[in-house]
Amino acid sequence: MSALDYLQSTTQSLTASLQNVDTPEDWIVANPTIGEAARFGALDTSLILAGALVGAALDPHLAKVTKAKGYGPILGAVVANMLGATIAAGAQGWRPAVGVGLGSGAALLPAGIAMALGRDATGKTAQVLLGVSALIVGASYVRRVRT
Repeated sequence: MSALDYLQSTTQSLTASLQNVDTPEDWIVANPTIGEAARFGALDTSLILAGALVGAALDPHLAKVTKAKGYGPILGAVVANMLGATIAAGAQGWRPAVGVGLGSGAALLPAGIAMALGRDATGKTAQVLLGVSALIVGASYVRRVRT
């Protein structure tokens, strides 16, 4: 079984077990084996780590093109996360997959702007990117709580 097939089957299984579950406690009761979730978490995190490492290797080449250093690992991790999340959401249909893909890629916008301005991903620029990321997380959480 390929990693993609495994990711999709695990996601389908988790999605089925999370139907009509409101809290993590309900999920644990509904799904007595947490192994599937642990395997999915390991696969997802490994994918992000691999993306960051590939991005770090490509950073010198990217810096030549953009005149800004430090974005390789950021882009690699975000793109890997976006791909993994999109594939995982595909178990629920194409609309959730598109939505998750777009949402996962939201972090690319501020990084892309800073990169286009030729700002290295260090110092104040890194602080601004961290702040924007925190705002995205906060806005997503507030939106989720209100609905």
